[in-house]
Amino acid sequence: MSKKKKQKKRAKNQESPAKKSCLYGEAAYENAAELLAEGGSGETPDSPKKGLTSRCPNEHFGRIEENDFHIQRLCTMIMDHMKQICRDRKIRLNYKYWKAITYDVLSARDTSRPLVIPARAGAGKSTWIQAFLNAAAELWERGDVLVDVLGGILLVVQQVEDLNRITQTLQQGCKRPDIMLPVQAWHRSSVQYGWCINEESLEHGHCMEKDCPHQEECPRKRSAQDGCGAYILGITQARYLDLLRPQNAADLAGYLERKTEDVCVPRRFILIDEKIELLHIAASAITSKVLANALLEMDAQRSRRPDLSRRIDSLEYAFCYCIQYHFYRILRHVYRHPDNKHGAYTLKHGSCDKLDLLDENMQSSIRRFIQECRILPLSLMTNLGLCLDVAEALMEGRCFFDINGGKVLFCRKALPGLPEEAKTVLFDATAEVDPDYPGLWHGHLLDSSPPLHMEKLHFHIYTDRRLRVSMQALHKQAALQGFAAFLSEMIEDLPGKTFLCTYKEDSETLRRLLSEKARKKVPVHPGKPDCVPYYGGNNGSNSFNDCTNVILLGYPRLDPQTYFRYTAILAEKTGQSGTHPLSRLEEDYETRHLAARLEQEIYRCAIRNPSCDHDIHVFLFTPPERVAEILRHRFQGCHWEVCEEYPEVIRQISGQMRTYKNKPTHFARLSDWLEHWEGGEIYVSDLKKLLEVPDNSWKELMKQARTKELIQANGVSIQGSGRYRKMMRERKNKAA
Repeated sequence: MSKKKKQKKRAKNQESPAKKSCLYGEAAYENAAELLAEGGSGETPDSPKKGLTSRCPNEHFGRIEENDFHIQRLCTMIMDHMKQICRDRKIRLNYKYWKAITYDVLSARDTSRPLVIPARAGAGKSTWIQAFLNAAAELWERGDVLVDVLGGILLVVQQVEDLNRITQTLQQGCKRPDIMLPVQAWHRSSVQYGWCINEESLEHGHCMEKDCPHQEECPRKRSAQDGCGAYILGITQARYLDLLRPQNAADLAGYLERKTEDVCVPRRFILIDEKIELLHIAASAITSKVLANALLEMDAQRSRRPDLSRRIDSLEYAFCYCIQYHFYRILRHVYRHPDNKHGAYTLKHGSCDKLDLLDENMQSSIRRFIQECRILPLSLMTNLGLCLDVAEALMEGRCFFDINGGKVLFCRKALPGLPEEAKTVLFDATAEVDPDYPGLWHGHLLDSSPPLHMEKLHFHIYTDRRLRVSMQALHKQAALQGFAAFLSEMIEDLPGKTFLCTYKEDSETLRRLLSEKARKKVPVHPGKPDCVPYYGGNNGSNSFNDCTNVILLGYPRLDPQTYFRYTAILAEKTGQSGTHPLSRLEEDYETRHLAARLEQEIYRCAIRNPSCDHDIHVFLFTPPERVAEILRHRFQGCHWEVCEEYPEVIRQISGQMRTYKNKPTHFARLSDWLEHWEGGEIYVSDLKKLLEVPDNSWKELMKQARTKELIQANGVSIQGSGRYRKMMRERKNKAA
């Protein structure tokens, strides 16, 4: 190859291939393009060069400067490992896409923002992570010069099982056992993978700690002590989220460094498998229940600390006067304005609705109370700590309230920032839809992987409003039984297995109500053989990728209070709180959040497999219009069928189980009697007495179309007139 061609090829490789936009809501994030920088390498014009520069001196090779050769070499190694994994598993992925992503990850110089990779489920995310780690293990095993360039890797995954599986795979393929160590609390998989050598702990369901005879040689505790020296350190998302809290900054710093004999080497990469829910720790909220529990906590503290009894008595009085009084004062003020369901207040400058200002004495009293509680250990109590956070925010800034969400008043905390010492690479298949990204992560969004097998995907959307599947609707007496009968017929007729997902509260009942034949074709929830899969319990699960049908009975919404809190936090952070009504922002947030979660559930079936040879059928019941629009856009090229009919089996069961004043309706009594009638003939006058149906009501019942359909469906004929009118049906043959 000539010198000019080489230069052109190098210049082409350095261009970023990622130039895609997100589906941001019109109302909430109109300036999303400014908030979420898009571009492959994630560089800004003024960002300092950090690239693939050595993070510590190397006594043999000196300091290694950044150059394209190292990037190309690492990229080639990672792709070689990825192809090898694909050959071993007999699958084929989009190597061109992953090569571009690999180059972007390695060449990015700005570590202040995470690189967000929105690769869809089944695109090969787990395979790429394994290939990246395998390449690092190869360098580590042979003491390659690039070991110092990478420095080390921190891997963050959702489940302990995945952490242990990845560790075992790396340790089996690498001669050096310190290639990776997982830091974990006790888990059943800890015993399975040898990190807990006391099998009796499985019976107890937890670590036996001081009673364990293997304390001295416990591999799990040793991994926590030696983990900082491992080249790859693995932790769970729960642990990482805890490390991001401001009070744990020192502990986080220890995880971000690899200890050697001479120096501490900063870890170069943080790989995060799936988004971390930072908003869970972003607010302190109080309700009337929290206020009551705070007083109980103070009473309990008085019993434990008799020496503080008089001070706590004084603080209890101050709590009622400085905290509780103002909470109910705000609520009373809100109730005088029925249209004002949520908004913001501050006791320092007055509320947006001109609530009376506090005088200086009251402000001083509240400050003294907060200060006194912070001096004592009282602020460490859960409920009282929340009250102090909100009281402090009311004095210094704005607090939000929400009446619809359960009379809640809350303040926004400073969101924890991701560490800038290392390059954070975050994988999230629904990042283009998820409403958190524009205002929360400020990440560099790389290319999304092209959707696969869309021509095999068939959506069936039931739109009849009587088929609502909210939690409240399904908890009605007849709803779940009607759906169970309808779904049993559907599942029996569909080829292959069916991933049936519903609410946790209904998962056991729904499985019990399904027909025996249908139950055999519906996988159970992992670890719970009596339940169908339920929302919130499938995160990170790959247990249903052999299912060719998906039925989502319900919608995985958060409660209204949580939606409002998240919306208010993001609105404040993005500067949207003063330009759009919070109710409109909340609606947009809920729509996009629900669409993202539904997409995750749909991708748990066989559509996620690299090779999908079967048609995939997805059934949704009365989805919100905007959610359906987003899903149709996300699954471009799929087949979309709208079903307007109301299933007859649901109509019948609903009619049979309908009650009036806690008694079966006339139609329900007739339907139940016909179901158990052995046949023959019976006079209508006798039947009315048997069913306790008055003459006028019987006439109205016989006029109804559903009654005529019921009689015809049961093979009943009516003959005669007047008092000689009777119902007739052939008798059922009794078994010999």
